[in-house]
Amino acid sequence: MGVASCFGSPLLNDVLGLGIALTTKIIIDLDGKPYTFDINAPAYNKVKLSWIFLGISLMSSVVVFPLFKFSPPKAFGVVLIYFYIVFMVFSILDEVNVMNIKL
Repeated sequence: MGVASCFGSPLLNDVLGLGIALTTKIIIDLDGKPYTFDINAPAYNKVKLSWIFLGISLMSSVVVFPLFKFSPPKAFGVVLIYFYIVFMVFSILDEVNVMNIKL
């Protein structure tokens, strides 16, 4: 536990310190105007696709872990790996414009 603390504490400080400062810099423009973006832009389809797959993956873990008393079967690991492969296939197909996903 001490080793995890040695790595985790400085990492948390870096992530929060840099994340808050850089996010604030991005949001506020040099002129003091807020940063605006169009959530329906085609570039955000990849972000939405990622959030959908992440949400489904996390929700399945939230259901499966308590169901199996926090000792999930190996089959669940295989399901998660296949789910990741499906996500990568969708992402690659969307990136090369073979399949234009409209979310």
